[in-house]
Amino acid sequence: MLRRINNILNMKSVRLMYLIFLLFIISACILPLESRLTHAVSEYTVVYMIGLLILGLVFFILNHRHLMISSMISCAVLCIYLKDASNNNLLIPKIHKGPKLTVMHINVASAERQYEQVFDLIESNQADIVTIQESTPDWQQYFSQTMDQIYPYQAIIDKPISFGSGIYSRYPIDHIDTIIVERIPNLSVAIHTSNNTEVHIVNTYLMANTSTGTKRSAKDRLSTFTAHINQITKPIINLGDFNMTYWSREILNYRLKSGLENSRRGVNVTRLEVPYDHIFFSQELECIALRDLEVSDNIHIGLLGTFQLRAIPEKKKEEYSSTILRF
Repeated sequence: MLRRINNILNMKSVRLMYLIFLLFIISACILPLESRLTHAVSEYTVVYMIGLLILGLVFFILNHRHLMISSMISCAVLCIYLKDASNNNLLIPKIHKGPKLTVMHINVASAERQYEQVFDLIESNQADIVTIQESTPDWQQYFSQTMDQIYPYQAIIDKPISFGSGIYSRYPIDHIDTIIVERIPNLSVAIHTSNNTEVHIVNTYLMANTSTGTKRSAKDRLSTFTAHINQITKPIINLGDFNMTYWSREILNYRLKSGLENSRRGVNVTRLEVPYDHIFFSQELECIALRDLEVSDNIHIGLLGTFQLRAIPEKKKEEYSSTILRF
């Protein structure tokens, strides 16, 4: 059996087909090709990267040097691409003594009717800001009875269907905006922390590209948020269900135009889950912690991130204003 496999792999036609396959995978994952096929392929870039690593090891064991090298090079290309799309700081930022801001994103549609579990998750993590998406009238009624005791400041959009949203804050909310994208309202608020630092929280929900109600392209829908974010001169945290991977061409262009950084440093390769919810932040901030939130049966419902203001090196402090914002 092993000899037969080696004979097949030694055939020039098989090696040529494998090379074409590698070129297609890399092109679909990296190049900005506009087609449903390449879009569907690129969503699983992490899976292909791991698969190519495994194939490279198999070819190494079978002593097929050329196939092993081509697999490992392709794996390395995808690895570099994914790293560039994630948080590209090689080291986790040093935690300084200043106060921190913890934000939580939850999509309650993923939790179905697990009301108590979701509230226990909120209560136990004690986030400063909680954003809720896809809430139904049942969820809205439940939160109206439970969240007041923890979060005195609230911005809520009630919808008769499943696109309600809310931002719950321990800090005063100074300003509220509503960004409408394909009839779905997205909240944007300005909060003032304990040291009167102004931080903007932009909650983003985008329908998947395959949804029947989606008429505008992902690039066009994201441009609405880009225009809003570029008008803000204070620190920004942009979070929610984008229904796109953070390595998608649309998200990369969105971050480039809005000047936002990615909180994610990678994905959980053990579970091979494709992340569609994200927390992006402006350059005035640093992400010092990020983790997934789950309820029973390992159901993913959101993210929890902790941020601090970016420390200014001593040599560069003179280049900044003498007034430095601190939480």
